[in-house]
Amino acid sequence: MAEAKTKELMTIEDLRQISEDEHPGELVRGEWVEVSRPTFQHGRLTNRIGRILGNFVEEHGLGEVVSGDPGFVLERRPDTLRSPDVAFVSKERIPSESTIDDWFEGAPDLAVEIVSKSQTAHDAGLKALDYLKAGTKMVWVIDPQSRTVAVYTPPNKIQILRENETLEGGEVLPGFQCKVSNLFGS
Repeated sequence: MAEAKTKELMTIEDLRQISEDEHPGELVRGEWVEVSRPTFQHGRLTNRIGRILGNFVEEHGLGEVVSGDPGFVLERRPDTLRSPDVAFVSKERIPSESTIDDWFEGAPDLAVEIVSKSQTAHDAGLKALDYLKAGTKMVWVIDPQSRTVAVYTPPNKIQILRENETLEGGEVLPGFQCKVSNLFGS
């Protein structure tokens, strides 16, 4: 009887050899998953959400908001590197160095995923569960087509908000409130 070959898993260190410009993607439990480049509409929505969150976080001195698919190392052995569209990390969790010129070791406090044309809401939901498992306190999955936000919080709560409802920051961003329709603009 022939032995089954064991697939060699990639590591974070292996990723440093891949050109993200040529092959954008994420590492999920040691397996490379290519993702498509964002559309103009996706980029516009990412920027809008980043600006809304960034203004609130800066005004209240809460930490840092990052966008543009920054890498977060969620798990080791096997390695997982996820890249949310927008993320927030509280100031208490940011290393004392003034800049981090690498992927962030650990989960963001808030991860924002925007459902893209090449992705289903189900796929985005699976990513949300990866973030929660790694310690993220809140995940927003924003669906531009249905103009809704699915709010994931531990251990397994999901709340769907529609355009006329208010998105709140909970314990992650105390005092943050935004009407869902404002996330999408006109």
